[in-house]
Amino acid sequence: VSIATFGIRAGMPVGLAVTLRGIRMYDFLDKLFSIVLPRLRDFRGVSRKSFDKYGNYTLGFSEHTVFPEVDVTKATAPKGLAITITTNAGSPEKGLRLLELLGIPFEKEG
Repeated sequence: VSIATFGIRAGMPVGLAVTLRGIRMYDFLDKLFSIVLPRLRDFRGVSRKSFDKYGNYTLGFSEHTVFPEVDVTKATAPKGLAITITTNAGSPEKGLRLLELLGIPFEKEG
């Protein structure tokens, strides 16, 4: 099977980008902050240094299987996952405060 328009064939690795808004976004962030992150081995909070100059935050996972919906018995190989939380904060300081209010578990300062 191939999709000539995109220049891909069966078996070729592909990437995917998804934008979530509204209730789906908030549900995803709630699950990420309250279920996925705390279940990571040796988790002590996410870095406070992953903001860009506009207050957007990016974090990455080496395996997509950290999400409870993923059936690890059907996963052929671990796939990396990058999550960018785009805000209208305008600065890293305001972005940090916004995400703190949303409940992201940041690492302790110090």
